[in-house]
Amino acid sequence: MSSDQFDSVDVFADAGENNSSSGKKDRPGSCGWHWQLTLLSLLLVSGLSFLMAYLTRDVAERPIWLMGLIFMIPVGAMFFSAMALEFAQGAMTPSVSRKTQMKVAALATAATFLVASACDAVYLYGGYVADSADNLIFLVYENDTSGNSSTDRAMMQVFDELYKKAGERVDVGLFMFDFSNIETDAKKDAVVPLAPFSSEQRDAVYRTLIEGEKNNMTGYGHDRAYEMVEASQTTKATRIIIVSDSGIIYGNGTYTLAEWKRDVDRLKKDNISLFFMGRGDPDEGMHYVVENTGGKVVTGYDAGNVLENLQKLARADGDMVRSDTHSSVVLTGIMMALEGLTAGLGLMLLLSVKGQKRFQAVLSPLMAVLAFLLLKILPHGDIPQWIVEGVAFSLLGLVFMARNYPPGTKVLSPAKADPADTVVAVPDDWE
Repeated sequence: MSSDQFDSVDVFADAGENNSSSGKKDRPGSCGWHWQLTLLSLLLVSGLSFLMAYLTRDVAERPIWLMGLIFMIPVGAMFFSAMALEFAQGAMTPSVSRKTQMKVAALATAATFLVASACDAVYLYGGYVADSADNLIFLVYENDTSGNSSTDRAMMQVFDELYKKAGERVDVGLFMFDFSNIETDAKKDAVVPLAPFSSEQRDAVYRTLIEGEKNNMTGYGHDRAYEMVEASQTTKATRIIIVSDSGIIYGNGTYTLAEWKRDVDRLKKDNISLFFMGRGDPDEGMHYVVENTGGKVVTGYDAGNVLENLQKLARADGDMVRSDTHSSVVLTGIMMALEGLTAGLGLMLLLSVKGQKRFQAVLSPLMAVLAFLLLKILPHGDIPQWIVEGVAFSLLGLVFMARNYPPGTKVLSPAKADPADTVVAVPDDWE
């Protein structure tokens, strides 16, 4: 290879410059698709993406550092694949020294983690999390509603948090029931109808918690809550959160499997999810309806964690990637765009030289856009969320780069070459 071919090793140089005397087969970037890089990158990125999605599938609200890892791992795995093969084969002809390449790859990977964590922090603590997608109805079954119980205090703190962040953008309703009045035939219903969560609505909830009359409709409170949603004709999804100081029997213990299925169909029709939080376990019927409407069962709570559990059940949009709120869509879109650009430009600049097509700088952002569509726009049907996440982030592992030299050829990095040399050496101890 002549020295004029090597002197112009530049990531933005034209393929034909200074190569007019050479045949096409001798030009950098003309050795065909680097299929080993594509295969290794896709396997590593897909494997790690699916593993992360699977391991976090049951984490209701993934913490900020974990969200950073979820975005960082695909980019880090992709750079690792590229650098590992570059060390083994030297087929990409780096335009900078190996140490510089490694530093830039590490910096890009770390930056992805930091930016993803920052986006999630903005979403959770910058007020955007208030853009709740769900209405909330609380069914409270308690013996002690004097205003001094840990549950009452926790409920009020949850309402305060909702009021500060969500305000009237979420509708809230409340039912109060009491096991101690099981013998009572007629009591005034303690009901706060589903309505925008204004200051007046919050005050009404407080009064009902502290002073409200309770009735004995422990077996049929769920039906009343369903009717409340149907009557409101809301277009939003609704969470019905049952809070009990003991276990609970669904349908007063008389419902059959066919009736459980009937209720599930009824709830799905109106986009309702049923959640349960109690010191005791709910019966089989409650478990069935909760699980089949996308809800969650939390049992064994005490004064130390009642507030934490209530907040988790009440907050519908605590996960940036899984939520369908407007703010989560915008921030996830921003993060995916930055991730795609980082991946594409990083590979192009680190592993691309004269003669190398710049397709990767476009491909990676396109794959990031497709990943965003899968996560936030396209319907998932009955596909589990963790599989959707695994597929979406796997797309970032698609790398289509050309070899710049034949397999097995090691070309000295420009940073290591002696400017006086006129012939490119192939040393055995290339760093």
